[in-house]
Amino acid sequence: MTVTTRRPFALDDILRQEMVQSITVSSDGTQVVYALRTTELSGYRTSLWTIDLETAASSRLTDGRSSDMAPELSPDDTQLLFLSDRGGSVQPWAAPAAGGEATQVAELPGDVRLARWSPSGEQLLVIALSGESRFCASDPQGPVARHITDITYRSGVGFRDEFASVWVVDARTSAARRVTRPDHEVFDATWGADDSTIFMLADLDRSLGQHEVPQAHRLVLSGDQPPAYEPLPRLGGDVVRVAVSPSGRVAVLAYEHANSSWSNVGLFVLDADRFQRLGESLDRSFQKLSYSDIVDGGEPVLKWQGDDAVLVTLSSEGRNYPCRVTTAGVVELLADSDIVATDLASGGGRVFTVANIGGSAGELYHVDGKNLVQLTSASEWMRPIQREAEEFRFRSTSGAEIQAWVLRASPDAASSTVLHLHGGPHACHGPTPWLEMLALVDAGITVIYPNFKGSGGYGDGYSGSVNGQWGLADGQEVVDLADWAATSGLAEPGRIGVMGCSYGGFMTTWLLGHHPGVFAAGISENPVTDMIGLYGEGDQGTATSKLSVGPDARLPEDLPKFLERSPFVQLHRNESPLLFLQADLDLRSPAGQTELAFAILRTRDVPCEMVRYPDEGHMMLLDGRPDRRIDRIGRITRWFTEHL
Repeated sequence: MTVTTRRPFALDDILRQEMVQSITVSSDGTQVVYALRTTELSGYRTSLWTIDLETAASSRLTDGRSSDMAPELSPDDTQLLFLSDRGGSVQPWAAPAAGGEATQVAELPGDVRLARWSPSGEQLLVIALSGESRFCASDPQGPVARHITDITYRSGVGFRDEFASVWVVDARTSAARRVTRPDHEVFDATWGADDSTIFMLADLDRSLGQHEVPQAHRLVLSGDQPPAYEPLPRLGGDVVRVAVSPSGRVAVLAYEHANSSWSNVGLFVLDADRFQRLGESLDRSFQKLSYSDIVDGGEPVLKWQGDDAVLVTLSSEGRNYPCRVTTAGVVELLADSDIVATDLASGGGRVFTVANIGGSAGELYHVDGKNLVQLTSASEWMRPIQREAEEFRFRSTSGAEIQAWVLRASPDAASSTVLHLHGGPHACHGPTPWLEMLALVDAGITVIYPNFKGSGGYGDGYSGSVNGQWGLADGQEVVDLADWAATSGLAEPGRIGVMGCSYGGFMTTWLLGHHPGVFAAGISENPVTDMIGLYGEGDQGTATSKLSVGPDARLPEDLPKFLERSPFVQLHRNESPLLFLQADLDLRSPAGQTELAFAILRTRDVPCEMVRYPDEGHMMLLDGRPDRRIDRIGRITRWFTEHL
């Protein structure tokens, strides 16, 4: 076994980053195909690889000159369907599963989001734009005007000029026809047990254009006639994923309640005329809540293993566990280490998962009993810089036990320290750190990252405890953690900083204004600072107000409550240096949120700076252009080195 000598993190390590993404497995379990993302200065490339399970040797199926992603083997395992941008836009392509020349299967409007083989292998289900404008007065590429009637007219980065629809493509002739109406969004879709049925997630009445609550529907195809829409039993909250077993059993993942992104995502299986919930007693969420810039994100995992079990990820206390749940309700963790799983697939009785173990980058593993057998070597780029975080728990002044991790700059001496706060607020940190944490530790700065109240993976009571009270109990816990770090000898008093993105940015500005003097410096990235402004300018502003201010919050009736939850109101009390990082195309936390806070501090001569990143969206820190991610981490390290 090769022993790797650790060296300090370097900014150009980002350009060495590789990431295993989605996987597909042959029906007999003898072939695994996976997507591998590599990094260049100007962007990313994703190629498809296959593994010889006898030798564990990987061989490339596509050349990597474009981005080839989302692989799916055909029912007879001879063809590989995938999405590729090799023709410009993202479209469905197919190639021999053993390797060979790829051909484009169809040309559909915009970038295709999903493509799946039908049970016969003769058709494809594709989710792509409808081809019909919602509100553009002329060419959507250069509209004269947009006539808007719905609040749901934007996504996190731009206008939703067209809804996504389900298309059916003839795999032999490439003929495509849209089978869903253009007046609603299709969030997910899959084939039924045969080629005559499709199950999809959509909000057909779109909640009066105010908030979309996707529910499950069955489409029955009949020649060229428009399919009939048959609603399945309604669930309380958004349905986020649907899957169908070989015999036609339907499983979905759904939030428990309406407007409840804070609540557990439950697993439900359709039993006659009702959905039966599985694993409810665990009080945990079947999704991927633990995240990092070295962890692959993407949609929640829901895949059948035969007709009697589904594969999912279970988020609990910072981990995303690969999990099998039987239709009888038996929940089995397939691995119980410090694991952050991001995908699962099965075939021939074998199960495979993509996961990060501890502080490592992600790899593809064969699940052999409770053991994980590594099949890829995509984490080699990280081994020279890898660090393992120490998990610990502390009690806040309220008596609550808070889970956290620490990366120490010094094993036995206090040092300047940064508290790194996650977003959401219902996401969570876990054993896998962020690259900026490694950069800070190698610059001599200890990093502590907690899962304060509101974090997901600890049950509904914990995640819902901050509803309508953002910044109060969770903010006090961060202050308590800073005090604990100083009194325990971990952090040097007076040299503690705080940083975060999205909700972490909200919390950073909240803490600096409401608890002045506790933190010596801060970095606020894509923050929410003004709940009033966000109500109209954020793509989810009205929905966010129901979480931050209260379930019935409205303007102008509740103006005082909106002000109470807005960090800008107290930010003038802050005197600590504050760096703002803002993605220009972010509509989740629009630039005006940062601009207001920057103006308040700059007009008071408080040391503050603002960095703007053009053409980037809300989660630039995960998938932004690599040269911008390099710039970002460099600025974070320099700012805290200078001000702590």
